[in-house]
Amino acid sequence: MPPGGDFNDPMWDEYEARHLPTLTDDERKAFLAFQKWFDIEREKAHNVGAGENDTYWLVLLATEERARNNGQASALIEYGLKYADENGLACSLETGSEKSARFYEKFGFVIHHSAELPFSTPPKQMYFMRREKRIKT
Repeated sequence: MPPGGDFNDPMWDEYEARHLPTLTDDERKAFLAFQKWFDIEREKAHNVGAGENDTYWLVLLATEERARNNGQASALIEYGLKYADENGLACSLETGSEKSARFYEKFGFVIHHSAELPFSTPPKQMYFMRREKRIKT
């Protein structure tokens, strides 16, 4: 997501409109509580790094099990990092997987903030990661 992008994108509105009605009352409450928690934790992580207007957010990257280990995810990340570097931007992302966090570290991301996911049994961490902008020479 480019700098200044809105996390309250119409895509999320469409997702919620389609899926929230399918949830039970308890599931809906849990989902909305998670969203609130996530917004608070993202803001904490965001305050550690630079401002929103100089950060490129890598959002929603997932690879199916059968398509892993052939460079597709790396190519997508490298494409996003190239854009960020060409525009003098830092990059941020979030992941709920320690394995994914280690993967992103290979691209220069570091964990700036982590928090325990609510409603998670057993407890699980969410990692908020950042790669500082690269100075063009």
